[in-house]
Amino acid sequence: MARRSLFLATTCLIVLVPTIVDARGYGRYGGVVNTPYGTMNMNSPEWRASGGNMFVYQQLMEEKMLMQQQQMMMKQQQQYMQMMQKQAKQKNQPQQTSPVRNVTRLTGPRKKKVRKPAIKTSKAQVTAKSKEKSKADASAKAKKAAEPAKTAAESDEE
Repeated sequence: MARRSLFLATTCLIVLVPTIVDARGYGRYGGVVNTPYGTMNMNSPEWRASGGNMFVYQQLMEEKMLMQQQQMMMKQQQQYMQMMQKQAKQKNQPQQTSPVRNVTRLTGPRKKKVRKPAIKTSKAQVTAKSKEKSKADASAKAKKAAEPAKTAAESDEE
């Protein structure tokens, strides 16, 4: 009886230990895990520093985000200060104005474009032209529609 219970206990350990290790993130399967508190990267140094406690991990991640935010603010402040210094230097320096020179053209004056007078057409002429176009388009479409029917008939004869 003692041997059976010992065998059963060791078998349970062999079966359950790998799943517990993987669930805690110590195995090779760590990766990103979705929890009710958000996603957590179990292979990150923050997770290892938290010791597997997700509340400590969240605090570490918040500190990291605040630190990044502070760094970005410092960079923006430095850029602003540099910009202000450049503007101050430009105001202190006297602006150099170039003297106005008398510029002459090497080419002669440009010729004006001559516009052609517009041809006036009446509404009757415009409508007559559009009717002619529509009739020509309709006859062209009818011819194209008739051609495939002829080719289909010719292919049946062969």
